[in-house]
Amino acid sequence: MLSRHTPESSARCSRTMTSVGVAGWSHSKSATCRGRLRKEAASRIAESLRVELQKRKKREYMRRWRSNPANAAHEAEARRREYYDRKYRRALAESLAETRNPAEPVCGMCGRKAPVCEIERFVILADKHGTFAPVRVPYCGVC
Repeated sequence: MLSRHTPESSARCSRTMTSVGVAGWSHSKSATCRGRLRKEAASRIAESLRVELQKRKKREYMRRWRSNPANAAHEAEARRREYYDRKYRRALAESLAETRNPAEPVCGMCGRKAPVCEIERFVILADKHGTFAPVRVPYCGVC
């Protein structure tokens, strides 16, 4: 479809039936109608060329940026760091899932092994003197 304007926007355009029986827009040979069509087509072409040029500039910039050894080393370190962070988060989520409602008691320190004894730890109370209170924690004897 070449034109987006309607009969109201141009007095020279009229709605007609084509030879195959499909309704379409018939444009007169006036200079204003041809000029409008050319301007619309030129603006669409210019916009697509501008977008393509912008994509090419960005692509070339990133190729130059990645070819710099310092930038490549920085990106490799970021990928490695993200890999280990993801691995840590996954392991932490799995260990928390195991210890949220365990069937058997687990060690209060590592949260994985079965406890063999209880140890006494102290917690600071939230009073104005900052006193300590003993707390008994299950312990596996290893960690």
